Formats: sequence, C-alpha cells, structure tokens
Amino acid sequence: MASEESSPPVPVPEPIITTPRFIIRPYHEIDIHPMAALLEKSDTARYMRNTFPDPYTLKDAQDWVALVTKPDPPQKAFGIFVPLPSSSTSAGGEEVEYTLAGSIGLQPHTDVESKTWNLGYLMGEAYRGKGLMGEATTAFVRWALLERFSETELVRLEGGVFGGNTASMKILLKAGFKSEGVRRKAVVKKGEVLDMHVFGCLREDLV
Repeated sequence: MASEESSPPVPVPEPIITTPRFIIRPYHEIDIHPMAALLEKSDTARYMRNTFPDPYTLKDAQDWVALVTKPDPPQKAFGIFVPLPSSSTSAGGEEVEYTLAGSIGLQPHTDVESKTWNLGYLMGEAYRGKGLMGEATTAFVRWALLERFSETELVRLEGGVFGGNTASMKILLKAGFKSEGVRRKAVVKKGEVLDMHVFGCLREDLV
C-alpha cells in the first residue's frame, strides 16, 4: 500500500515592512519557540489585559501562532524581527538572519464599530529603550492606513493604554495618534485601579 505524500512545508511569509533596523512579517510556526523564549520571563503582562497569559508558556505560544496563522484569523498579527548581531548585511552579499524582538497587530471591533480596529503591540525586554517599538509602530500604522486597507475595511485605529504606561503613550503619539480622553478608573489589574487612556488615529492624521 502506497504511503500518502506529506504536505509541503509552508514557506515563511515575506515581510510587509523592511527597514535597516527591523522587518515586520506575518507569523509562521518557526516563531513558536522564539515567542515563548521572548516572553516566558517578561514583565509584558503588567500593562496587558488579563487574557494575555502570565506566566507565558510554550503552549501559549503554540496556541497564539495557530490562531493568527489561520486563513481568516480574528486578529491580524505580525512579528517584529531584528538582525542578529552576527548576521552579515545584504550589502555583503549574504542573507541577513533575524530574531524575534516583538509583536504588533490589529483586532477589528464589532457591530457599529466594525471599521474601528484596535492596535496592540509588545517588545521583548532585551530590545526596549532603543526606539524600536516607536519606529515599528509608526511604520506599521502608516502601512495599515495608507497602503494595505481601504476605507471600506478600516476607518480608524484605536489604542488603549493603562495609566502609568507613559512609554506606550509616547509611542502612539509619535505614530500619529491623538489623545482622545481618559476613562477614569476603568481598569483593575492585579487589584490596582487604573485609568484607561484612549488614543485614536485616522488617515487624515497622517497626511
């Protein structure tokens, strides 16, 4: 009896954004272990909703990559990758090798707000303080609003930031978002009551 042929491996997706400092591309199953390693000992959950696993495990990374690599995923998620220090530059004639540094993505709202999409992002602790998250967010926001999605799909990007997370607020303002108000004491995170700062971005804010 002839054995069934196995399916060919799924190729690693091409980047949607490429700069000298990073690339942004859709996730692939090869990113599962790097994602777990990036977040397993991270303080990222401090400013995330409680749906974000804490602690973060390999199983969480497996579930996440499986979710966002579906044909029509509920969230449009992408990895942020930086060149390895030992990697040769493309100018030297060799392919650049990258490592996962962070994540960025969009989640559409529902019902009458279906054309408003929430922007979320994170950066591994080892890669913070270098301006990478700000640069990646700015590039990604412009790609989403000005290049990738039409007004029939996406009208507005929105971001919510817990009180005290001033670094994230600066990232959104740099990317073209406007501060639109504060939902006072709207968040309870590990027993601490916090404000939720609301930011929004329209196409006209970027041109």
